[in-house]
Amino acid sequence: MSQNRALKDFHRLYPNSKVTEIKLTIQHQSYIYDIVGYDTKKDCTIKINASTGEILGQSTLRNEDQEADTEEDTLQINKLVSRKEASQIAIQKVGGGEAREWTLAVTPSHTNPIWTVKIVDHNEVTKVKIDALSKDIINN
Repeated sequence: MSQNRALKDFHRLYPNSKVTEIKLTIQHQSYIYDIVGYDTKKDCTIKINASTGEILGQSTLRNEDQEADTEEDTLQINKLVSRKEASQIAIQKVGGGEAREWTLAVTPSHTNPIWTVKIVDHNEVTKVKIDALSKDIINN
């Protein structure tokens, strides 16, 4: 299942929501999308099995603090580096390996959204952070 398809499922369930975070991680030997967002009244979360497209869970939490999330907190997906390109940048930075897990999120410590890519190379795990707009590597 593509990221775009997962986002469509999220927006089908939460039509007026804005996305703040997308994760693709391995859980129990399956890739799982975790998508987080909000609308004017609630925070929204969905888990989707990336292999089957099955919605594994969804939840909403009433947003008592409507000022908490702003337009700057949302991901403008079509303006950002793709997961594939972020993987290539991370693999090049590490000098080889395979991208295994990804997180795209807005963080308070950085102006632009950040890709965090987990690279596995010969049993060594490295996390690489990439500015999702400029493609710059972010040093911790």
